[in-house]
Amino acid sequence: MSKESIYTPFESLEKILRGWWLLALCMITGAAAGYIIHTFQPPVYEARARLGINLNFTKTGAMTDIEEDLALNAAGDVVFNAGQAAVLGYAQEQGLALTKEKLNEIAFFERRFQTWELRLRSSDPDRAAQLANVWMTAGRDALVEAHDHAQAAEVLQRRLDALETCLQRSISAQPVPVECTLTNLPAIQREIAATGAILSKENLASQGVLSGLLIAKVEPAEPPVSPVIYGRGVLIFAGVAIGFIAGLLLVHLPWNRIRR
Repeated sequence: MSKESIYTPFESLEKILRGWWLLALCMITGAAAGYIIHTFQPPVYEARARLGINLNFTKTGAMTDIEEDLALNAAGDVVFNAGQAAVLGYAQEQGLALTKEKLNEIAFFERRFQTWELRLRSSDPDRAAQLANVWMTAGRDALVEAHDHAQAAEVLQRRLDALETCLQRSISAQPVPVECTLTNLPAIQREIAATGAILSKENLASQGVLSGLLIAKVEPAEPPVSPVIYGRGVLIFAGVAIGFIAGLLLVHLPWNRIRR
């Protein structure tokens, strides 16, 4: 076997060092190609709307961190579901080709402490802000409605507790108020049944929302001025990586063999 046919790592390193300019040129070309591809993509704008939701601990009492998270997440679910439905309905009215799957790709609904933030992307900055505001406004309205039902359920629950206490006292041997006597037992039972039925409906309509929520006003989205940097860094990095690999192949081609 001839000396020239023996491959060593040192020979490979020497080729790379001698062909550094070719390697650098390929990487620069790849980065430029990635940037050019990005410029031909339609600009993507991102609008942001926010809604603050807090807890009134004077009503809820002490809560653990897990209980707080569950309460805020339940409120966020109401905002998300109602807002998403409102945007899809609005898009249909406006003749926009927007499906639920596409909406899930361009909308991001996240909680940051006591604030729910919606980020919505579109090639039209005005449309991005418009859809974000439709979402958050409808979501807040639905949350306020659910909160009203939760408060009504709280009142009904106290009423039901009082009726059940009255029922228990009516059959005891101790002196009881006139309204809790055995002669009023059928009326008490009917009232318990009626109150329980209404309470079930109110609990269902509350969608798991607590009555102790504090709901702020929506911080509306404004049309974004500049597009988000969406995909440019990835494309440039991919171009550099491809250029680096191409450069390594070029410096190791037979016509570029180093004679020792």
